[in-house]
Amino acid sequence: MLRVIESRRVTCTWFVERCRFAAALAIALLTACGGSSNDSAAPAPVAAPIAIASFTPAQAAPGATVTVTGSGLTVVQSARVGGTSAAFTIDSATQLRLIVPDAASSGPIELAGAGRVALSANDLVVLAVPRVTSVTPSNIVAPARIGVVGTDLDKVVQARLNATVLAIAAQSPTALALDVPAGASTGFLTLVATDGVARQSAHRITVAGPIAVASFAPTT
Repeated sequence: MLRVIESRRVTCTWFVERCRFAAALAIALLTACGGSSNDSAAPAPVAAPIAIASFTPAQAAPGATVTVTGSGLTVVQSARVGGTSAAFTIDSATQLRLIVPDAASSGPIELAGAGRVALSANDLVVLAVPRVTSVTPSNIVAPARIGVVGTDLDKVVQARLNATVLAIAAQSPTALALDVPAGASTGFLTLVATDGVARQSAHRITVAGPIAVASFAPTT
């Protein structure tokens, strides 16, 4: 009787060990094949590739906003216009807005993120805007004439000093002659270009009050 019990005990122990070995082997094989012990887990979502469908407007000056439509835009981490980095705001997976950078030149819009890069099919045309490099003289007694040197100044349609409009006496792509009338006050020169945008320059014009003699003494 004791021999039968001992024989059965050995058999059960052998069977349990074999089951444990089989279970461990099955788990190892499942892991090696890329599986999981939890077959009900959902696969990780795959982000849509970045794509540019269109942008508006087709032409824009530095500082203007361009709206880009496409897909996968939520993963965008950088934007460029003609190779120059641009600031942008993501509105949705299908739309973002970027600001044309000051030093940009005409070229494609480039969006990049999550290891992906997308280029627009068409170039964004960056419009030239007037730029001021110098103003002389910068200290005047109105009325007076000042000279402005810069680039694309032939695109200026109006010049202002604060709210005072300055008459354009002479104009070329690189120079302006502006008449400052009496009553003008100290401020920064502002130029309005053909795109209708007023851009204030960094050049300050100091306007001194007119010289007047109130009295003198002695009279003889």
